[in-house]
Amino acid sequence: MKGKQVIMRRHFLFIVTSFWAFGELQIASDFASELIRLGAKVLFLIPPSHVRKIRTQSIPYRTLIPQGVTINRIILRDIEESFSPDYIILSDFLNYSFCHKHYGLTLSDLSVFSGSIGAFDLYNFASTRGKIDTYGFRAKEMSQLSLSDYAFLLQPCPVNIPALSEVNNNLRYRLFNSVSCRSEADIARSRDSLKMKPSEKLIVMTGAVWQSSFRPYANVHKMVSAIDGVIIQMLQNLPDYVKTLWIGPRRTDMPKGMPQIQQVDSLSQQEFESCVDGADVFISMNYISTSMIRAALRGVPVVLLGNSFLKRAGESRYVTSRNPEPDILRDIDDVYPFRMFPVGWYSFLEPVVNGNPFYRLTKRAEVFDIQSVYETIEEAICETYGKTVENLAAFRAKWLELPSIEHIVISLCN
Repeated sequence: MKGKQVIMRRHFLFIVTSFWAFGELQIASDFASELIRLGAKVLFLIPPSHVRKIRTQSIPYRTLIPQGVTINRIILRDIEESFSPDYIILSDFLNYSFCHKHYGLTLSDLSVFSGSIGAFDLYNFASTRGKIDTYGFRAKEMSQLSLSDYAFLLQPCPVNIPALSEVNNNLRYRLFNSVSCRSEADIARSRDSLKMKPSEKLIVMTGAVWQSSFRPYANVHKMVSAIDGVIIQMLQNLPDYVKTLWIGPRRTDMPKGMPQIQQVDSLSQQEFESCVDGADVFISMNYISTSMIRAALRGVPVVLLGNSFLKRAGESRYVTSRNPEPDILRDIDDVYPFRMFPVGWYSFLEPVVNGNPFYRLTKRAEVFDIQSVYETIEEAICETYGKTVENLAAFRAKWLELPSIEHIVISLCN
């Protein structure tokens, strides 16, 4: 009880700067919602693009002004004077490093606050040594980031490995405390609302704005177009009894005459969770997707489509195997590996996936190996409910050993 009383006297400011990444907003708002439940005072500073979403969660907020460096600095000072946050938490310190480009703010501008400055460290950045592969090239500016600027780092699991960190200021905790495995009744209720026949199977896929608005490099366009063609071919050639629900934006419209595929631009959180409950498979090309994580923790078989094929300057090879070069890539000069489509992050995420029981919970296929993709999807579709629950239980047993949000915040406040 004493710990909760300490939390009730604390003020927390969350700063979200990425206007395209709703996943990091969701992670921060889930954390903040737990703080609010515990009686803490919470305030968000967000881009205009996130206002509608944060309003639905009834969380107090202020809005950053794009390119408004002077007024943004005034906003920071006003928050310090009127709210006096004890803890200032960046939703992702990697994205904050780009803050000066969009809002004119740098890390030094946060010195206006008297409270402790921390951040979400979504991928255990120290283990990567700052080596971030973006669109096939190393992002050199990222290697200059220093974790010593932060008093504490919040490391949610998944995506991080569910094991206590040996570094004192790394606070590793379990994400989505409230997510429980779907029941057979949940599945039946969802399929009934979706008007699914007993013989039909449902695939759910998601798309995000940032996946459709990538860097305008010619090689990236060619590779993304090739992958988009693979996805369309994959969905077209699945058996008629397999239906696909695509949730979110796409770079190109779905071809006409594909009644087995339905696309919706967006769903509320409740609608999304209801659809996922009825899915036989969740397909993702982004290992760090919060939607994918939530689906996996609900007990939906997940298929991750990635790429370990590298092609540049006459060299072509798979990073992890000896498969032949896919025919679809014969006329493309540059191809880069990815675990987060289309950005890349194949090497960057290696320390996170290596030995991670959550990664092993998913089924994986090389996106350009069409036959492997079909076989992996079929394996996921055929997996029994009992087997899925068994696999998930093994992961959750390890995951639940991690501290809850309440536990780590109490330790932070004492």
